[in-house]
Amino acid sequence: MKAIQYLGLKGLTLAMAAMLPFSAQALSVVTDGVGLGKHGDVKVSVTFEDNKILDIKVVRSKENKVLADSVYTDLKDKVIQTNSVKLDAISGATVTSEAFLKAVENAAAKAGVKLGQADKAKLKKKMDALPAESTYDVVVIGAGGAGFSAAIEAKKHGANVVILEKMPVVGGNSLISGAGMN
Repeated sequence: MKAIQYLGLKGLTLAMAAMLPFSAQALSVVTDGVGLGKHGDVKVSVTFEDNKILDIKVVRSKENKVLADSVYTDLKDKVIQTNSVKLDAISGATVTSEAFLKAVENAAAKAGVKLGQADKAKLKKKMDALPAESTYDVVVIGAGGAGFSAAIEAKKHGANVVILEKMPVVGGNSLISGAGMN
């Protein structure tokens, strides 16, 4: 009883809590990061837990919405999946991609989180699965209005056609033309 009086109620509670088994729970850490994009800063808020990225939210961006969309969806998903910023940029949105990756890297550094490296072995395996050679009668470069028109006409005339597009979405310059065609 003297021990209880000496410790007081608060001390007794702490002493009893120390004797009880408990499960440690990982704490989430949310940190902001910034990277310089084509049209200014790209600011993200990244949630980390156990040195893993749980979520990334774009807080501020003045990047072109059409071009940045795949950066803030597809590239974001790859960063979370691989827990790495050592990934290729999205074609056509290189500067925005690099700004996004830099912002995530900046947030990780502030949080003291060490990010991993992308799994290059998996990437090589996928690359090796691609055919070494393909043959076509017509190869159209660009999946914009003109590219699709050319491919359709060639196909109508019986040609074996392939369209190559660097962007993750089709539309090319037609997506950003303001009423007139460039």
